[in-house]
Amino acid sequence: MSHRPQLDSEILSILPENLEGKTILDYGMGYGTWGFLIRTRKNGYPYIVGTDLFKDYINRHRNLGIYNEVYQKDILNTGFEDGSFDIVLACEIIEHLDKPDGYKLLDEAERLSKELVIFSTPYEVINPRRISKTPFMDPNPLNKHVSKWVPQEFIKNGYHIKIVDFREMRRSVKLFDTFRRLIFGSSLQKGIIAWKEKNAPKKRSIELGDQELTIVETMTPSFEG
Repeated sequence: MSHRPQLDSEILSILPENLEGKTILDYGMGYGTWGFLIRTRKNGYPYIVGTDLFKDYINRHRNLGIYNEVYQKDILNTGFEDGSFDIVLACEIIEHLDKPDGYKLLDEAERLSKELVIFSTPYEVINPRRISKTPFMDPNPLNKHVSKWVPQEFIKNGYHIKIVDFREMRRSVKLFDTFRRLIFGSSLQKGIIAWKEKNAPKKRSIELGDQELTIVETMTPSFEG
């Protein structure tokens, strides 16, 4: 759905450097930002499938060549078989679902992935007027936030966690955030990145900065690049 450029390098660093031969599902591809970033900033040529429920996004991507396949599908009922993809991306998606469906999405993403699942979602929002409302000038009526998520909800499901603090950002990005507040009526202070490596040892890394939970360890995905 929506996208915050501050997350780009953080999420790309979790993905294997060489994606040759990998299959990737981009849940809720929106304008196709993640497909484009993977094509331009990673090595190899993965097979990327994009899904979205908003038909305009599907029509936009049919002939662009970023995605190998695009489908208009409900993310909770894609019809794909177990383990259809090496990597599943669900960036800035789960907050658009209510909590019961959000937990179903966690299960569904893990069902479809053979190697790696990555989620990202807003964490601390100031003046969250955007909750339950579609952002001003957004053509997608589905692009509204209906739930809030905290790190513990991912941790208890076995995910590694990193908190990205958007207050520690370049001046140009701060100007972007000021514009966001004026247009969308909210200021996103922090974001959560959560990832799970399938078939990896069951230990978690937690990078929470000044949060109450203690940093346990720092890990990087153990893929062959």
